[in-house]
Amino acid sequence: MPCLVCKNISDSVVEHFGNFRFVRCPDCTLEFCDPLKYDRGSYDRAYKGNDADFYVPASSWLSQARNNLPESKWMLFAAQQNALKWIESNFPFASILDIGCGSGWFLARARQMGFRVKGVEVGSLPVELLKQKGFEVECGSLEAIPDNWQPDVITLFEVLEHLPDPAGFLKKIRERFQSSIFILSVPSPRRWTKGGKHRDVADYPPNHLTRWNTESLQRVLSRAGYSKIEVSYPKPSTLETASVSLAGLIRSWRGQMPDKLSEAIGSSPLRPLKKEIAVRKLKCVPGFFLSNAFRMAGWSGISMLGIAQP
Repeated sequence: MPCLVCKNISDSVVEHFGNFRFVRCPDCTLEFCDPLKYDRGSYDRAYKGNDADFYVPASSWLSQARNNLPESKWMLFAAQQNALKWIESNFPFASILDIGCGSGWFLARARQMGFRVKGVEVGSLPVELLKQKGFEVECGSLEAIPDNWQPDVITLFEVLEHLPDPAGFLKKIRERFQSSIFILSVPSPRRWTKGGKHRDVADYPPNHLTRWNTESLQRVLSRAGYSKIEVSYPKPSTLETASVSLAGLIRSWRGQMPDKLSEAIGSSPLRPLKKEIAVRKLKCVPGFFLSNAFRMAGWSGISMLGIAQP
């Protein structure tokens, strides 16, 4: 099967999951699944709770949030926090377009910091809810972005690993937004949530189709046409450790992975948003010690961060 980045043929199988297998490219070291099962409509159904085989954030928290989403400061992971710090230091008056904005937590936090923000998302329900809460968003992918949206910064958080043609997608972004800074995140191969015999359940197809590292991410960004590329591993933050269920991680590390992602996720409902934030506040105290312990052990945050300039 040809590599999605460098097109080299590889038969180095590293893992099986149900009817899928993961193959590693011997050149750029990207790991990608075979077959590449992608159904864009499934993400829209998943936001509405109608597709258990896909794992995306529920819209229930978004519907419970107040206008302008002040709860967003409790919802960002370390890579997003680092991205905002970088933008604030280098482009304090930037306009930002978040592709795959999901439930809009990053959009909300960026706007609270004074940035001009817009978003695009394939899920129709979060788009509808975000519009009701005063955000300028469009439903769809790149084709849904109006021609007059020419931002200073493009962000793409936790999207690339879901796409069947990540290299082609990045090339289209580069060609359309030629003067924009591009910031993205993908699951980190050094993340503190990855350990034991198995990965966390969301890291398997049909949810995640690719697994990236420094070499493969730099190469795909370079081939897309970016010249100055920085890839970093943000340290796990206290808030990040507070937002993850350690009990669930332990079960994933010790247990036998099921054949279907839906079996691993289960059907237990999420806490109400107010209760979730209260729990995160309480967990931030032990999370301070946990995050420092993970840092000392050499683990990174959940995501790897890439910053690319034209």
